[in-house]
Amino acid sequence: MTREAVMLAIHWDWIILFAGIVNVGAQLPQTVKMVRDKSSAGLSVWMFCIYLFTQVALSANGYFLYDTVQLWTLGLSAAVSVVNIRLYFKYRP
Repeated sequence: MTREAVMLAIHWDWIILFAGIVNVGAQLPQTVKMVRDKSSAGLSVWMFCIYLFTQVALSANGYFLYDTVQLWTLGLSAAVSVVNIRLYFKYRP
């Protein structure tokens, strides 16, 4: 069985779309917590920066490979990371 046949058999496009949506929502609980508590105690801004770098790089990869799911889901994740970094500095202890 070829890779393409396996991808079709397991509905890989839907799996990747789901993974992208999960990636966008993964940091939202931290965003909500910072807004609700008005505190960034216990969070690492460097981790948010690493997330941001990775998300921008992979979003650009999606652009260059014409993969719109990767482009948009990682682009949205990068936007959440930017919001988290901004909130970190706004509410830092």
